[in-house]
Amino acid sequence: VSSLAGTIGSDPGAVGNVTIGAGSSWTMTTLLDISSNLGTGILTLDGGSVNVPSVAVSDTGTIQGSGTISGSVTSSGTIRPGEAGTGILSIGGAYTQDLTGSLFVDIAGPNPGTGYDAVNAGGLVTLAGSLTVALANGYDPSGQSFEIVTGSAVVGTFTTATLPPDMTSEYLPDRVVIHGPPGGGCPADLDGDGDADAGDFFLYLDLFVACDPNGACEADLDGDGDADAGDFFAYLDLFVAGCG
Repeated sequence: VSSLAGTIGSDPGAVGNVTIGAGSSWTMTTLLDISSNLGTGILTLDGGSVNVPSVAVSDTGTIQGSGTISGSVTSSGTIRPGEAGTGILSIGGAYTQDLTGSLFVDIAGPNPGTGYDAVNAGGLVTLAGSLTVALANGYDPSGQSFEIVTGSAVVGTFTTATLPPDMTSEYLPDRVVIHGPPGGGCPADLDGDGDADAGDFFLYLDLFVACDPNGACEADLDGDGDADAGDFFAYLDLFVAGCG
């Protein structure tokens, strides 16, 4: 679907819902306006994409689900990556959350997308407003860290943050990280099923091969910026130690 601009729930009292499924896209040449002028609009990304230079989410608007927005997003409303389950909202441009904006994140496992919600922006991330983090499916986050927001740079902080007990937030130059309680957990359990088995080992091998020294490198266990023999043997030690 292509159009000059788009609106969802942007008339007084109007309620609008648009879902973009996997393999589908909505292309606009100017702006997508969600819930301006006292309306209520919800954009759900179910694996689809929105190709537009700019998205404006007003106080009563929501973006939820997993998918891609090619341009920048400015939100005074609600952002829920994943929505039904966990997922990643990918934003090609900047992400700006103002004082009335809210970000909701669920954590149900150690890996972004399949285990926890994340917003990944290609441009500058500017933060204010609220953050709410909740644990799902009885997951134990002890000893784990979760990169819930990434961008080319991060400025500002969430004005308020509601986190599960004993969890903390950390603001780094290009990301926001939520840390689980110290100790406990099972670092070798990469798929979050409570044990260290062949599935975890082969998942680590996939992460090892996919390591990008200039970007995401989840296989970098020693923090030196790459995945090498030291990281492999470090994971092997964790795997042998198991989840006892």
